[in-house]
Amino acid sequence: MYFYFAQFTFDQGEYRRAYDLIDKALILKSEYPEALILKGQMLALRGEPVAARKTLEEACRLAHNNAEAHFQLGILFDSSKLNREAVEQFRISVALRPLDPRAYDYLGLNLEALGKTQEAATIYKKGLVVNKGRFSITSLTTTTAGSC
Repeated sequence: MYFYFAQFTFDQGEYRRAYDLIDKALILKSEYPEALILKGQMLALRGEPVAARKTLEEACRLAHNNAEAHFQLGILFDSSKLNREAVEQFRISVALRPLDPRAYDYLGLNLEALGKTQEAATIYKKGLVVNKGRFSITSLTTTTAGSC
């Protein structure tokens, strides 16, 4: 119950309350992967990347088939410019949840940062194919001929 309310308050932008609720959920069940994922996200938002990494790695260990755990750990690595580690996590995420265009996008970005542009282009194309539904990425800008 605490986890679901924490997720709801997090989605509403009530981060302090969400953090308190997620701690209560983890007191009741310390090995709760979904709660650890949310706590890892919150720790990252609070500027605590070491604690966030430890928490997300624990979630991945407990639920190695949880695509969101690997996705969030990948985002943490991406934000820390740890591109090789990010690529590894996004590859796992894509394998576990092949219809998530966000994971393809992040994977492509990190491959580009490693100089693997051909592979990144292939990944971007795969991401475009699955860019619909729950995780779709909408373009915020459009380019037209003659505009800058």
